[in-house]
Amino acid sequence: MTPAAPTTNERERLVALQNHEILDTPAEAEFDDLTFLAAQICGTPIALISFVDGERQWFKSNVGLELNETARDVSFCAHAIHGRHLMEVPDAREDFVFYDNPLVAGGPEIRFYAGLPLATSDGQNLGTLCVMDRVPRQLSPAQRDALDRLGRQAMNRIAMRLTTRNLASAGAELCDAEERSRLVMEAAPHAILMVNDQGLITLVNARAEKLFGYSRHELIGQPAEMLLADRFRTSDPANGSGFFNAWTSRRKRASRGLRGRRKDGRELPIEVGLNPLSTSAGRFTMASITNATAQKRAENRIKSLRRDSTKQAQQLEQANRELANLGSAVSSEIMAPLRGIGSLANRLVTASANKLDGSGRAQLNLLALRLRRLTGLLNGILNDSTKSGGRDGQESMSLALRTIAPNDSAPSKGRRGLGVREHLSSPQDEAALPEWAGRVYDPLSDSKSDAARAGVLAEI
Repeated sequence: MTPAAPTTNERERLVALQNHEILDTPAEAEFDDLTFLAAQICGTPIALISFVDGERQWFKSNVGLELNETARDVSFCAHAIHGRHLMEVPDAREDFVFYDNPLVAGGPEIRFYAGLPLATSDGQNLGTLCVMDRVPRQLSPAQRDALDRLGRQAMNRIAMRLTTRNLASAGAELCDAEERSRLVMEAAPHAILMVNDQGLITLVNARAEKLFGYSRHELIGQPAEMLLADRFRTSDPANGSGFFNAWTSRRKRASRGLRGRRKDGRELPIEVGLNPLSTSAGRFTMASITNATAQKRAENRIKSLRRDSTKQAQQLEQANRELANLGSAVSSEIMAPLRGIGSLANRLVTASANKLDGSGRAQLNLLALRLRRLTGLLNGILNDSTKSGGRDGQESMSLALRTIAPNDSAPSKGRRGLGVREHLSSPQDEAALPEWAGRVYDPLSDSKSDAARAGVLAEI
């Protein structure tokens, strides 16, 4: 026995056979009719539609043979699939390839075989339509022609079966895709419309119903422009120039300022995004519609805040100008007299340092201290006015003031030695003075009477 070798394209052939998903399937009347006709036309007791797998041959339809499959190495069909045309063996016992085949030497004692390859459109031989007999014989030309025609019908049935299965699978996938699309549309945060090239609504989601107040039944098949305010509609949206036609380039402009109209007639600000879709059913536009009411409110609020901030900036600028004017007034109207008072105080200190009693010295010291504080306050105003007014060159005032103090760092009873100290009123210069210079000498510190203290302070 000489088993058939694998075909030259065996891997591709087996893949094609598996893709047809026909192995080990139940009997089908369409195939049984073909094998019955083959046996009748050829006058043979046996007719098969056989598919050659990797290790076996399996019979999809079987007339006259009580087997469902055989091993591939004893298969006549495994030899037939190497060719493109009918393979005929008149007498298997006289054929050097098959004479010792178990199917010939033993039951079912095959003597005659004729098999036609069943080839796919891309040339993959899946199996055969074959007839067999237990006696030697040959087919007539008419029988060969009939067998060839029946083989084509068998292959057409196989291809149709695959197409039907693919269509069923595609239909299920399409249903799944449609369901997913519907769920996506329903889950969208905006109103969604599907509009055909005639401007008519074909699909809507629940948010569109809620936004415009129409039911889905009321919207399907109606012009999409019914959802726009009258002034935004076109005269003839069916001519392809309607607002909801994303295929018209001029309609790709922004939709800011657009107004929609609800079923109750109320208008509302909307923004619309348009996306063109091309399908086997035609061209469509998917419209995503957003209620812009909250956005408009936010924009108006921002505009109001900007106006308020502008007004406040103007008020601040006016206040800065007034502060600058105050600085000029301080410089011209207050500083000059203050310099005179400071000069007078210095002369009093110089002339009277050794002539005044404790109360007088305290008053002069208090005058000098208050002049220093007043000078610091006015210099602060001048600095602020210079910064706020954006002007340079405003001079601060410095006073050379003298105070009377004991020669020691603190007064003590029985020690009346006095000295005169001159210093500037600026904070930097005051920081450089000794500690006692920042204090006003209080002659009442030696007093034992609160009444005396009150009397002197009253004089000050």
